[in-house]
Amino acid sequence: MGKKSLEDLVQRELVKMQAFGQKRHDFKMDGEKSPYIHSYATYETYLKQCLQFASWCKENYGCKTPLACASYIKEYLQECQDQGNSAATLSTKGAAIAKLYGEEKNRLGFNFPPVERAGITRDRDVKPAPNAMYQTARDFVAATGLRDSKELAKLQVKDVYRDNGTGRLMVHVNQGKGGRPREATVVRAGEKVVLDMLAGKTGNELVFKGFSNNSLTENQLHAFRAQYASDRYRELEADGIKISKHYGPNDIYHCRKDQAGEHYQKAIMEIVSNDLGHSRISVIAQSYLWKR
Repeated sequence: MGKKSLEDLVQRELVKMQAFGQKRHDFKMDGEKSPYIHSYATYETYLKQCLQFASWCKENYGCKTPLACASYIKEYLQECQDQGNSAATLSTKGAAIAKLYGEEKNRLGFNFPPVERAGITRDRDVKPAPNAMYQTARDFVAATGLRDSKELAKLQVKDVYRDNGTGRLMVHVNQGKGGRPREATVVRAGEKVVLDMLAGKTGNELVFKGFSNNSLTENQLHAFRAQYASDRYRELEADGIKISKHYGPNDIYHCRKDQAGEHYQKAIMEIVSNDLGHSRISVIAQSYLWKR
């Protein structure tokens, strides 16, 4: 057999790390992060970023193996920054490359700029929905907080249920971010949207059957996850929620810089974060609660 191309070698290394559907926590050792990739979505992102890095190394230095590319990580990231890549994009690139080499991002030798709320502008300028199908997907996400094709496309009718204890309409996500399952609470104002989507469908049938991947992924749905986060926060605030798993009524999150003076209850933030499939409350403060 002939020699493998640089791109093939990069992909092979990332394939070795696949642990889809397995919990990240089960692989953590001695406080270190899991060495594996736990969701296909993350794998796709990391593969894309690592192939871009490998292509740059091959074009500029003739590299033929991932090992040969390792010497140019800092230079590559610096060039990306000089070209105007945002702090969030640089962080994603760094995470992908770090995973390829089994290293921590902060040990790559590059000084990553902090990811700040003001610099996160994903889907904040939303275009009008081009048709009813797009609008339906947007309304559903605003009601449930689900991600685009990674979660919506796999959602089955049986995954939507009424909680016996609270009476709330819930959505079970089998495999969310990091391969983790979760239960997302449908906002009260969005229950009709969800139930209308289920009408006439049963059991294992896909809720979004007939929707193309493009109609889901190219729909600026992150903005509607932000809408969900804000509505869910206000709903919990009105319900008088003061306590969550890790936080009490006196635990307050104080925003800084462009949002100085804003503050949130950490207990509510934790609940909303869990609904969205995030483990850190700082993520929703930076990326989701801008519509509050």
